[in-house]
Amino acid sequence: MPVRVFTTEAEFCTLQPAWDELFESNPSNSPYHTWQWNFTWWRHFGRPRALRLLAAEERGRLIGLAPLYLAERFRGLPIRNLSFIARKRADYQDFLVRPGAEETFFRQVLTHLRDEVRDWSFIELRDLPESSPHAPPGERERR
Repeated sequence: MPVRVFTTEAEFCTLQPAWDELFESNPSNSPYHTWQWNFTWWRHFGRPRALRLLAAEERGRLIGLAPLYLAERFRGLPIRNLSFIARKRADYQDFLVRPGAEETFFRQVLTHLRDEVRDWSFIELRDLPESSPHAPPGERERR
């Protein structure tokens, strides 16, 4: 199933019930993974960035979210990049994925990012916590 991309605050709002259910299903969640935290941050600090919230589903059920935005600049340079919502303003930023659906979620999201319109140069995930189950294995071993 294709990844759905949410780009407006109105679309972000419609996602709350499914986001809340996904959050409750995830044992590694934190307050920074809630819909409330992400929406509040977006509403107050999101502009002038462009929302790129990626949602993957399986059999009509939300299996994961990549809460991202598109920024026009990186370290003062005109380089478009994707980053987590609330970058540098939350202690734990991560993907929110239903346990057991990680492989399907990341396959869908990575395929989407590779094949769909690429209006970005890179994805900045440096704020992914060491303890994240989604950090690449080599990264967890090096830390």
